[in-house]
Amino acid sequence: MFSVSQFVGYKKCPRLYQYRHVMKIPEKPCHYFDFGSSLHSIAEQLTRMQKDGKTINEAVAGELLAKFWDPKGYKSKIDEQRDYAEAKAILKVFLEEQAKSKTEIVDIERWFEISIGDIKLRGRIDRIDRDGAGYTVVDYKTSKKASSLNELKKDMQLLVYALAVKQMYGSGPLKVGNWFLRSNEKVFFEPENPAIEAIQTEITEMAAKIKAAKFEPKKGSWECNYCDYGCLCET
Repeated sequence: MFSVSQFVGYKKCPRLYQYRHVMKIPEKPCHYFDFGSSLHSIAEQLTRMQKDGKTINEAVAGELLAKFWDPKGYKSKIDEQRDYAEAKAILKVFLEEQAKSKTEIVDIERWFEISIGDIKLRGRIDRIDRDGAGYTVVDYKTSKKASSLNELKKDMQLLVYALAVKQMYGSGPLKVGNWFLRSNEKVFFEPENPAIEAIQTEITEMAAKIKAAKFEPKKGSWECNYCDYGCLCET
């Protein structure tokens, strides 16, 4: 059984995949990832409460922030306080957007399992909404820069989500995309069958390489500059 994130990681760098998923070498704490994880968890909780008809407001968001905040990756209190204040501001905008939303929240943190040939694949979708036209897959992101529409149209994760929703609900989503929480940018597109078919072919090819233990490093990639495993890799 593979996860979607495993294939995303292998595509970035096969050697990174080996260290992380085969050898299971732990990575050091990083405030950037902790920040994103905290916001994801809070957005999930707030959305679930709204779906259940409960009141969500800044006070509730503040309580959740205090509960989910993880300071261990920060090197200084000043950096932590800066990001904590930013998180509060992001959640304020998130609540304003939720108050304006007219779509029905169908599912939150929805686990799925699908098959691509003989490959079993599992993953989790942050959020699925529905309106009169169909389903919308929402994936929360906390990166500082929003991806372009052209980049997302080739995004493996989103295209797999489109395939999963089609199998779960009997029809594909009308839209899939990312909600970039830091900038409050929402980039969505209608997934096309040729793109979904191409990503299935790519996953099949990567699975074969993983099974054959092909873990050559992707030399000179952007990730090399920030990789926790740099001291182990010949690049």
